[in-house]
Amino acid sequence: MVIGGSSGIGLETARRARTEAAYVIIAGRNPDRLKKAAVEAAAEAGVDVTVEIGEGLPHVYQLLLGAPEAGEATGEIGKFLRARVR
Repeated sequence: MVIGGSSGIGLETARRARTEAAYVIIAGRNPDRLKKAAVEAAAEAGVDVTVEIGEGLPHVYQLLLGAPEAGEATGEIGKFLRARVR
């Protein structure tokens, strides 16, 4: 998971991880930039992408322990990874 992965060093870190065959999850504050970065990175890598943007939520709400959304988001991330990582 790369926080700040929609631009700059974070985006380059996510791209590099993908070239090493890693499953990459990026988080960022700007929903439009985040979606663009995810779609472009997936196209470069030739893989499918899933983009989920929580409207009006802090950009790292998945990491806020104790927040109701945290458990749900963490579950979705886990489901995504379990379906792909063997």
